[in-house]
Amino acid sequence: MRNAKTTYDVLIAGAGPAGSSLAIRLAGAGLKVALTEQKKFPRHKLCGEFVSPECVEHFAELGLTATIESACRAELRETVFYSYSGRSVSIRSDVFSNGESSAIGLSRSRMDELLFERAHQAGAEVLRETTASRVIVNGKKVMGVEVTDANGNRSEINARLTIDGTGRSRQLVRMVMPLVKSRPTLTAFKTHLAGAEPDDGACEIYSYPGGYGGLNSVGDRFNLCFVVASDKVRATGNDPELLMREIVMRNPRAAQTLRNARAVEPWLAVAIDRFGTVEPAPVEGLISIGDAASFIDPFTGSGMLMALESSRVAASVIPDNIADLSALREEYLEVYGRKFAKRLRYSNILRFASSSTRVGEIAVAALRSSRSLRAQVARHTRN
Repeated sequence: MRNAKTTYDVLIAGAGPAGSSLAIRLAGAGLKVALTEQKKFPRHKLCGEFVSPECVEHFAELGLTATIESACRAELRETVFYSYSGRSVSIRSDVFSNGESSAIGLSRSRMDELLFERAHQAGAEVLRETTASRVIVNGKKVMGVEVTDANGNRSEINARLTIDGTGRSRQLVRMVMPLVKSRPTLTAFKTHLAGAEPDDGACEIYSYPGGYGGLNSVGDRFNLCFVVASDKVRATGNDPELLMREIVMRNPRAAQTLRNARAVEPWLAVAIDRFGTVEPAPVEGLISIGDAASFIDPFTGSGMLMALESSRVAASVIPDNIADLSALREEYLEVYGRKFAKRLRYSNILRFASSSTRVGEIAVAALRSSRSLRAQVARHTRN
């Protein structure tokens, strides 16, 4: 093993939207930042690939406005929720941005690549195909990470503050504290399709017993992401095509839009064992961002937004407190809770409605009757 000669202010493991955007913000604030990513870019991720309108201001802050606008993407002017009976209710995307912009359908592989490249341009040292293999701990304080590169070479990266941006796997947090294991009750699947037929400019959400799915254009193809009960996955032999045909397409609108669809990329799958917040700052010297800190229900369409918002929250706390990690941890927990706790609780309630056919029918009927109620419900999934 070769010992690192450089100590960074901040080491970020995971170059998803949260990790890369935080690297951009902190490098811009004058901190010495290292950003590691296990996979080789471009790489596909299981994601709804719905970029909420509020993300536009984050792209401006990150210096990515022109780059995102030139990428292959789709304009999504509304989200239409279809109940199990086929009834629908539409929420316009500009509800979230005071009428200023639409949502975007953008391939997650392309977005992550653009953010990662921007982090490098902003001054962060980026380490590609580098895996965190061990957290370096001195007493009860995290001091950095031991990493392994694509050639099997190991080294230690020392940092004042280490950040877990590895998503729901929480790779760094699991190395320093025991996590409560729970049996996954849901499994999510994602692929890109050709031949799907959603309405132009719409993200469509389909409800069916025990789950929901979403379909939208990402420019040159369609992204389908759906969630089903894990016992049904086992019963079908973990066959996503069969699950799409026999479960998702039990929703009459899904049956119509997916009748001629075919997968043009391999299916991705991930088990879901939790929603909501876990400990965002488990020990001194280590904090979590993005899905490593909280996982919001995909049907809210705010997962990408929360990733960018969590990086903004962290960036608002870190520069002024980097010399006092105890104060940093306390302030981060306070600001993070104030920003996200209410919306996560609210989303828990909406999840129940989305997965219950009876409650879902009642909810759709109520939302159809009132534009102001639709706007209020949608905004509660944000702030």
